Amino acid sequence: MQSNPNLLSERANNIDIGLDYRTENFLAGVVYFRNDISNFQGFETFTPVGPPIPGPPPPAIRVANKNVLIQGVQFRTAYEFLPGLTLEGNLTFVDSREDTGLPLNQLEVFPTTALVRLTYANDRFLGLLQSRIYGDQGDVILENNQIGPGSQGATVFDLSLGYQVTPAVQFTFTVENLFNTQYVFPTVNFAAPGTRLLFGINAQI
Repeated sequence: MQSNPNLLSERANNIDIGLDYRTENFLAGVVYFRNDISNFQGFETFTPVGPPIPGPPPPAIRVANKNVLIQGVQFRTAYEFLPGLTLEGNLTFVDSREDTGLPLNQLEVFPTTALVRLTYANDRFLGLLQSRIYGDQGDVILENNQIGPGSQGATVFDLSLGYQVTPAVQFTFTVENLFNTQYVFPTVNFAAPGTRLLFGINAQI
């Protein structure tokens, strides 16, 4: 990727309108968001000029200013079935385009995403199982400057456990990508790592 010393500062007009409904053990909400961004610092493909240079291939993507509209709707809900046991859900639809009407570069497009999380917590124990759901990116501008399908959708599961040893010390254990799902991070176009095990100690002093 090639930098650009001539970038202008981003300016944005953002609107968020939403409604929430809450009871003692239930939550539901919906939000509409619209971001009109001028001089959005995004990416564009280009053809390098000049004679070939020995070594790795020259960059074919550079940072560039664009005028962009990003808008969407987010739904969320949570319900506590039993004391400490909660099921949460989040679903976000996003549509983003340049003011020319062209789709954005693959590195700029956020697909439809959803999160479903089951959490249990008491005085000492915390358990969390969640699924991260990514939709297809749809048509985007690819590295060859052609419009085509972006990254494919995927469903990824994570597990996290925590135990409060003392009021100031907690042990944690997390498994990211529990079932080793093969997928691509939508906005970086890199394959995600496989299953990861994380151990931690949180201490308050």
